Amino acid sequence: MPQILIAVKPTTGTKDSTLVFDSGSGELTIYELRKGEPVTISVRNKEKKHCQGWYDIAAHQNYPCEAGNLVDAKFDSCYVCRRKTDFNPGFYNSSTISAKQSAYNAKPHSVYIAYFGNELYKAGIQSDSRGLDRLFEQGALYYSIIERAKNAYEAHELEAKLIAQGLRNSVTKKQKQDSYETLYRLDDAEIEHAFRRKVHELRLTDDLQIHTNLDIFFFDNRPTEPITTIHTETISGKVRGIVGNYLVVENGNRLFGLWLRPRNPLTSPALLPWQYGHKHKHYVIPTKVSAAFA
Repeated sequence: MPQILIAVKPTTGTKDSTLVFDSGSGELTIYELRKGEPVTISVRNKEKKHCQGWYDIAAHQNYPCEAGNLVDAKFDSCYVCRRKTDFNPGFYNSSTISAKQSAYNAKPHSVYIAYFGNELYKAGIQSDSRGLDRLFEQGALYYSIIERAKNAYEAHELEAKLIAQGLRNSVTKKQKQDSYETLYRLDDAEIEHAFRRKVHELRLTDDLQIHTNLDIFFFDNRPTEPITTIHTETISGKVRGIVGNYLVVENGNRLFGLWLRPRNPLTSPALLPWQYGHKHKHYVIPTKVSAAFA
């Protein structure tokens, strides 16, 4: 029976990657993706875009859309769920924000530079309450924390300066894909040298620590051959890596990638991991009373 994928939780080195599904009737199903596990994923009704529910920015938890609404192409969630999330990413250009977001913005934030390959450097901010989850979710291959700020506004001021100096404020899925398909060409020493040259151009401190997520994304087994992105309805193979929400599987000694896009209906249990000794968990969220999952 198809379920709606509402969130992809990336692997972080301490946590396995998980797929969060809304299976209807207020029930969430969470599947874990682990190294080497056989998996088959089938996407159904690509032309339909389902609401991916709402997100509690205080507790960092996902909730399903109670009505199971379809949404227009430009939205991720329906109007009701957007109101529940109550978060404006362009808060710095808004004269009013919710009390919930105001409290969130008042917490410490960090400014980072993320590198996605192919000379794609991006500046961004993240709430320290989320740790490094933002960088893992975006699929950043390398990163450096530039500064710790008291709140989101101070962090955004530096972010804006970095963008004004030529760093990107976003990287498209296509740009990431072009880079991910040739990950085997990346060399840590070369990247660090280029990263430090970029930092010097930006007149930032030269003693910044540069980190890579590649070993985490690929379970300490980086690809040594190209990855072919597929656009068919089904992908099958053994899990080789998860870069943000880009799943890489090995099949017939070749690597294939598939974007796991929230809002798509995926067949389940055709997702299969539990059939290979993999655990899956169900969390029932009452329709009227909000109950979070851990």
